[in-house]
Amino acid sequence: MTVYAVVGTGLMGRVIARDLLDSEPDASVVLSDRDPQRLRDTAAQLQSARATTRPVDLPNADDTARGLLRSDPISVEGHDVIPRAVLLAAVGDGLALGAAGDTLAMRVLVDGVDRGRAVRHMFELVDHHDPQLGDSAMARTMGFTAACAARMITSGTLEARGVRFPEQLYTGERFETMRAMLGAKGVSITHHVRDNP
Repeated sequence: MTVYAVVGTGLMGRVIARDLLDSEPDASVVLSDRDPQRLRDTAAQLQSARATTRPVDLPNADDTARGLLRSDPISVEGHDVIPRAVLLAAVGDGLALGAAGDTLAMRVLVDGVDRGRAVRHMFELVDHHDPQLGDSAMARTMGFTAACAARMITSGTLEARGVRFPEQLYTGERFETMRAMLGAKGVSITHHVRDNP
């Protein structure tokens, strides 16, 4: 049985945990978060006996990275392991892009009701490695999106202050602005709406 640890049970953590549970019937997920209420809420939403919770107290994100990259042995279920060696053995060569680089493809399906009609919105994002600059598709997509947000903040298009989820910020015309800015960089985002019986 594979046991996955999902640290952070916000939007992405919930999606990751749900996908792991849905796609791997023998897998279990240990959810960890600093926010005990969000941890309980996420576990309740997953409705799976294969999802367990473990609250954590991480003063800052750097402690997590140091923990995964530390070279001194720690005890896990009675065995001494070196976290950095385990991490490299688990992901090692899988992180190498190789000559072909990478491609990022994402599809988001949103079912809902629009003016009394059941509809499905489908968003698809596709990007590719830039061989000239050596930028991975993931770095491009995230970096261009952050740059887009910075430009939108400085232009006054995004006026919200504090930490916000992208889906709170990029709605309506702001989404179209972001999509156009990413499109100009070669990051394709398409949006289709269809009836959803």
